Amino acid sequence: CFVKDNLKRSFFIRVYNMDRRVLVFDQEIYHQFRYKVPQPYFHTFEGDDSQVGLNFADEDEAQIFQQTIEAKLAKRRNRRERRHLNRKQQVGNGLHSNVAAKHGVANCGVGGGEVIGVGVAPHQ
Repeated sequence: CFVKDNLKRSFFIRVYNMDRRVLVFDQEIYHQFRYKVPQPYFHTFEGDDSQVGLNFADEDEAQIFQQTIEAKLAKRRNRRERRHLNRKQQVGNGLHSNVAAKHGVANCGVGGGEVIGVGVAPHQ
């Protein structure tokens, strides 16, 4: 299963033994997680302690699982890139307005716009 664990604030691949109704494998989707598909029915990834393989009985289900994992990875990557760009812009804006304030400049920047204020968002 691909599971969102709200308490841990993370996503996991979890494998259960349906006969005994117990969890037999649990892998968190970490930041550098790479999901590989060497065969349509066989997927691999690096686990915490070893290389892991998932052998699907149904190729359609394998494809849906792959698409779900890859969509989540892409969404996380895009969110991280946006956060990184926002931080760069905030630092750039902060430095610009600090220099302007130090020199008593009210109107600065391209087009002479007035600097109202600069805030830094908390880390998420």
